[in-house]
Amino acid sequence: MGRICITITKDIEATITKEASAQGITKSEWIEQGLTQYLRTRDQKPDQGCDDVRRDLQQLQIVNATLEERSKNQVTTIEDLRSRVVHGEGIIQTLMEERQKLLPEKAGFWSRLFGRA
Repeated sequence: MGRICITITKDIEATITKEASAQGITKSEWIEQGLTQYLRTRDQKPDQGCDDVRRDLQQLQIVNATLEERSKNQVTTIEDLRSRVVHGEGIIQTLMEERQKLLPEKAGFWSRLFGRA
C-alpha cells in the first residue's frame, strides 16, 4: 500500500472530515473511495452507459413512426367511411321519397275515425 501526502485548504479538510464521519470511515478511506471511483469512471468511454438509452430511443422512434403511419391511415379510412355514410343517407332519403310517391295517399287516422276522408 502506498502513501500520498497532499496539501489542502482547511475548508476542504472540514468537508472531507464531515463526509467521512457521516459515513463512519476515516478521511483516508473516504479519499481512497473518491480516487478509486474517479479512476474507474475515467477509463470508461463517456457514452458507454448511454448505449442502452440510445438503442431504446431508436426503438421508440421506430414504434412512434409506425403508430403515426397507422393513425394517418385510420384518419383516411374514417374520412372515407364518413363520405360513404353521407352518400348512403342520400340514397336512403331518395328511396323514401320515391316510396312515398308510389304509395296511395291515405287519409290520416283521425280523418278515418271521424269520417272526413
